[in-house]
Order: sequence, then C-alpha cells, then structure tokens
Amino acid sequence: MVKPKVDLARCLDTRYPQLVCGSCVTACPRDALEVSPDQVTIADTCDGCGLCAPACSEAALTFSPAREWFVIDDEAVGLAACERSASSATRVCVHALGVRELLDGIAAGVHRWQLATGDCGTCRRAPRLEASVTVAASRVDAVLRARAARGLTVGLVDSRAWDEARRRARPLADPLADGEARRTFLRRLLRPAPAPAAPQLPPPIAPGQRVPRRAGALAFFAISIDPAACTACHACARLCPTDALVLETDAAGASLRYSLHSDACTGCGVCEASCDDSAITVAVDEPASDTPVPLRAARCATCAEVHTQVDTPTPRCRRRRSPPRLLVL
Repeated sequence: MVKPKVDLARCLDTRYPQLVCGSCVTACPRDALEVSPDQVTIADTCDGCGLCAPACSEAALTFSPAREWFVIDDEAVGLAACERSASSATRVCVHALGVRELLDGIAAGVHRWQLATGDCGTCRRAPRLEASVTVAASRVDAVLRARAARGLTVGLVDSRAWDEARRRARPLADPLADGEARRTFLRRLLRPAPAPAAPQLPPPIAPGQRVPRRAGALAFFAISIDPAACTACHACARLCPTDALVLETDAAGASLRYSLHSDACTGCGVCEASCDDSAITVAVDEPASDTPVPLRAARCATCAEVHTQVDTPTPRCRRRRSPPRLLVL
C-alpha cells in the first residue's frame, strides 16, 4: 500500500487558516485523512486508492502509480486497471485518474485509454465517488475539442481484453523498443555527456493552462464577477492562489480593474467563499468570457467617503455590510 505524498505548501487548509476545505477528507472512503491548519495526517487505514488526489484542486496530494502509458500498434495508449479486475492491475482504483492525470497523458501523446474495472456499484468506495474517470475524460475531451484540438477517448473493456492489450503493449518512448531506437540509444551512449539541463518546472496546477488557448471557448472553470453586486473589497484578488483573479493598478497604485483569467483557475472556490456579497461565480465546464471589471476612486453616495468602487452608475458601498464570514468550501 502506497500512501499519497502531501505538499503542505499547496494545501488550502494550511495556506488559509480561516478556510474550511476538506475535499480530500470527503473523498476518502476509509476516513483515513485528517486535516488541520498545520498538517495533513494519513492514518494506517489508508489503502492507497488515490481518490483524494483528483479531489484536491491544488494538487497537494499526489501518487506515483505504475507505468500506464504504452504503445500498441504504433499508437500511444493509456492502460489502467483496478485491483478488482485485471491480473496485472496498475491502480487500486482507476477512478483516481482525474483531469490532471489525463492531461499528463495528453502531454505525452496519449489520447486514448483502455480501462478495466470490477463492479463499481458493489465496491465499498462507490459512496464516495463524486466524479469518475469517465466524467473527467468527458470534461477533458469537451474542452480540447472546443479549442480545435485532438480529443480524448476512454473505453471500458473486460479483464481478458485488458490483459491481452497489456501483453501486446510496450512502454511509451522505450529507447530499446525497436532496432532503429536501439541504434539511436547506442549512439547517445557513445556521445560526450551533455551539460546538465536546467531543472524543469512542474506542470501548471490549473487544467486550463495545459490546453490550447482560445478566447471565449469552453473552460474547465469560468470566472465571472457581477458588477452590480461587487463592492470592490479586493478579498478575491488577494486570496486567489493562482492569480486567476487579479487586481490591476496604475503606477501610483490606484486600482484600475479586476482582470479575470479563467484558464488559471483550479476551481478551489476560495474567491466565492471570500466574497460576502456573492458577486463571484465560478462555473464548471462553461465558456469563459473573462470580462474585466473596471474600478474607480470616487465619493460614495452611501457613506460620503472617497474609496474604490466598481465603475457603474450605482456602485455598492463596501463599508455598509456584515463582517466577513468563515470561508467554507
């Protein structure tokens, strides 16, 4: 059994003490996770199913499953099987394959997956399965096609067909897979060692940053601000962990606008939870217009003081509202 790796620097519960997230706790079928403002504890009851990983919007929990990218008949294919299906299972549960993992495969050229599962309806993990791998795959496929890119297909096969596919498969990008690749591999061995390459940055957390950009296209998460409800308190821009929502200022520091970048959004919900005016909406699988919200400094008609307001005919006053609430996602 392999427990997930935890990156506390990415965990919302540890980054924002006033925040109550707990998405990983909700997803765990063994109730093995406990989250506090300063640590994430994983009990020995964890069976390594991995369902907590796709539930975490910030990739604070990660697994390293067995190799699942292969080549079959000159096509890059993903092969994943759960412990209740094929004889050579790659995962405890295939539904731990989330949007991020599927996009990792896309980056490697894997646009088709073959999955083998047991009877998910009778699995003890079923009550905690809020999203399956097929749902994640449909989301990735829809966004890619909306952006004029090659899509993604996922097929469910029985254990016999999966084992046969696995028998025929060879690892993706294996340098010893054929004669030409073997010669290339040997030539590389005889060359002088190259200078060490600069360390590669990890892929972006936000799924929208890993697909082709296309203005107004379908997005994994689409952010919008209602100018009639916003009081320009700046809480959303200050708390957004990925700069999907940014407060732009001029050289003198005066507030100009809120700029929206939906492709940088992870769907963490921090902006919505921090907005006491319910002015922010993060829609799932919707087109993103990313319409900016202009701001201005003016004398408020409500409190008679000069402060930053949304540039509308009747801006709302941020000084006349209830105290901030606990952030609950």
